[in-house]
Amino acid sequence: MNLTRHPLVTSFGITTIILMSFVDVLISSLKAGLFYHWDGPAHVIIGAVLLVVLIVWIAISLLLFSVRNHPLAGRVVWALLSVIILRELVETVYMVIGEMRYDAISFSVLYPPTPANIAFFAVVLLSFLSLSFRPARESPIWGQGKNLLMTVLGFAALSGLLTVYQLLQIGWIARNLNAPRPLRTPSASLASTSHPKRVIWLLLDELSYDQVYEHRFPGLQLPAFDSLAAQSSVFTNVIPAGMYTQEVLPSLIVGRSFDKVKYHIVGPLDLHPMGTGKSWVTFNPSDTVFQDAVDHGYRTGVAGWYNPYCRLLPEKLDSCYWDNTAPLSAGGLYGGGKDTLQITKDIFLYFLSIRSHQLRLHLVPPQGEWSPKNNILHLESYQKLVPQGDKALLDPSLSFVFLHMPIPHPPGIYDRHTGKLSIDHTSYIDNLALADKYLAHIREELQANGTWDDTSIVIMGDHSWRTNIEWNKTDLWMPEDEVASDGGKFDSRPGYIIKLAGQTTPAHIDAPFKAIRTRALLNALFQNQIATPQQLADWAK
Repeated sequence: MNLTRHPLVTSFGITTIILMSFVDVLISSLKAGLFYHWDGPAHVIIGAVLLVVLIVWIAISLLLFSVRNHPLAGRVVWALLSVIILRELVETVYMVIGEMRYDAISFSVLYPPTPANIAFFAVVLLSFLSLSFRPARESPIWGQGKNLLMTVLGFAALSGLLTVYQLLQIGWIARNLNAPRPLRTPSASLASTSHPKRVIWLLLDELSYDQVYEHRFPGLQLPAFDSLAAQSSVFTNVIPAGMYTQEVLPSLIVGRSFDKVKYHIVGPLDLHPMGTGKSWVTFNPSDTVFQDAVDHGYRTGVAGWYNPYCRLLPEKLDSCYWDNTAPLSAGGLYGGGKDTLQITKDIFLYFLSIRSHQLRLHLVPPQGEWSPKNNILHLESYQKLVPQGDKALLDPSLSFVFLHMPIPHPPGIYDRHTGKLSIDHTSYIDNLALADKYLAHIREELQANGTWDDTSIVIMGDHSWRTNIEWNKTDLWMPEDEVASDGGKFDSRPGYIIKLAGQTTPAHIDAPFKAIRTRALLNALFQNQIATPQQLADWAK
């Protein structure tokens, strides 16, 4: 028997074609940032994808072997497989020539699910069946077509082997992706002589100045923010460093504006300077605000969300924790789990939901941009980060602490009416109430150990509430979000509040202030160059 036409080779070729668009997009995603934000072992993703390929291959092989001695059933099966193969090849061709829109969030090709498409494939199926049920001597086209198809499937199987090799290669490269990295060890002399004033940098993701202080939702109570404003300097006109966390956080940490990031499976992050034709630069831990802190005798701690801080900055940190218990695609793919079998199940459900939705079959309810399961993962990330943040805050040896919390960033994970964590029809407004509750918690913790008054605290959003480019297009958009944003109007100003050590009076800084100057501001605090609200206002100008 010709090896290229062996049923196992043929079935592997069919498997390759069926999964082609999905696996190709996945491999690109693994290289382009999926692994960058993954906080679990790399092998669980690679293992799950390979397991999906194996299961589909075995299922198709068993199907082909089961009809091998049944000509009638075999022809029906081959007619159905031919239609499926044709459909997948059409999608792949469309994807290659760029005629289909690609949804980078859900890793899916948006194939137009119109009745015309379904009618087209029904006609193709009937044509295959009519040819297949005719005797071979009367239908040479069928025999020739099948031979051609078997040859194509043989080459597809070879392509599939190369894809499997590529997945294994990626898995090998990323095998130590999140292995613990040694943190820095300060010299004994520095640790014993240096006692700088403590600085805390609290980043509340997607915190809007407009929603907190200027146009607060009717009835929304934010007592912690109000109390903070009574003894802090509130910036009313902050210009954000960008719109997306993956660019904004490196920009803030480095103190330069970057508009693009380039990920690698392992190795440093590459950054593109904003608004210039300059070439990419590599993220350098020694050129960051954490290096500044170390240079001024600070011991540093981080508890942060989304970005792999412990991978990016280990040699500049004395304590580190990061978490991204969140979906690797907003459509529900992988579901944020760390178990190979669970991820395998999620892949099958995801793939089936996409295909059934495209063909209007709805065998599995299509996932929205964020599914309820993924909202739970967002809640879990918050629950993990709070105690880790407390651990850093209450460690007296850490004099510079950076906390990056996933609130008030949607999805809603808190019900302000019950005062409990919840994902049931909760909104950005609810998350603002949770951010206020968390701010009150931090204040209580620091007051309890007597460090609140003597600590300088910078509280900010990385960007504002993205009402016009992000959330109003998703299932997360609640009726009160529509009311609060006045129909989706966007205010770009993030929240930005500074309580200086010893400050007891309120102040407002109304002049435009670029958030990209945060590194310079923290440096001024490290060097005790700003001690009063007036000095802060003068510095900000």
